[in-house]
Amino acid sequence: MQMVLKMEHMRPKPWGLTITECSERYYFQSLRREYSSRDLDKAPYLILRGYGNRWIAKMALREDFGNIKVVANKKLDDPMPYGDLYYPVYAMNTWLTEELERRKLKGFTVREIEIQDRRPGHQSIWQPWSTIMMPRCCLPVVSSWGEPCESFGIESTNHRGWHYECGPYQPDELVFLRAEVALLGDFDIAVCQEYLGAGYVRFPMIVVSQRFRQVLKELKVPGVAYAPVWLKEPGEPLWTNPWEEFLGPYPERVPLARSFEKA
Repeated sequence: MQMVLKMEHMRPKPWGLTITECSERYYFQSLRREYSSRDLDKAPYLILRGYGNRWIAKMALREDFGNIKVVANKKLDDPMPYGDLYYPVYAMNTWLTEELERRKLKGFTVREIEIQDRRPGHQSIWQPWSTIMMPRCCLPVVSSWGEPCESFGIESTNHRGWHYECGPYQPDELVFLRAEVALLGDFDIAVCQEYLGAGYVRFPMIVVSQRFRQVLKELKVPGVAYAPVWLKEPGEPLWTNPWEEFLGPYPERVPLARSFEKA
């Protein structure tokens, strides 16, 4: 795994600030993880991801946590096998759905995505889902203002965004207790407990097995990406920290609420 130093806007980015104001006060250096095939092979499980420029459809607004809705467009006349809808939500066409069902992947199921103003030529697309839920992730969930999240499930509709706190690292590498994951038994796909995003536009990440990855590789499905999931014992650190090797000691974060008061 390679670490690439990158300048990115601080998450959270305060609302209403101009680009100049953000660059002066709210930018920081992040460490972006770049994986080789060998890195992914070593992981016991993987986060199912996608390439951000492969949009399968445009997601429509929704008022509750019901089925996902998308806006009808020409792409749905012949949808790609796999593509992005909204981070971390991805969709598949009927061909890929049927191929995965035929292979009887453990825990695999789908949820149909509603197409608004659907025309006769539009084909169905499906959200990959699971009958299995992961245990609670060891990474803390915080709001876009750095506040700890007490209710991170579907019942929380706070419009302040929620995300995993991973220090300076991108993308997220989820961490679970090995013993808790072992209680699930063998599975090929599972859904996380934590919903990321804001308001009703919040979704959980999907965790898949190496077998799931191998099946998509055999089917030559484009646009699929992964990040490792790690299992740990109680008391082990959440991640190794190469930050000091790059920039010296990782600076302590100042809550943005206090930053605004000073500003």
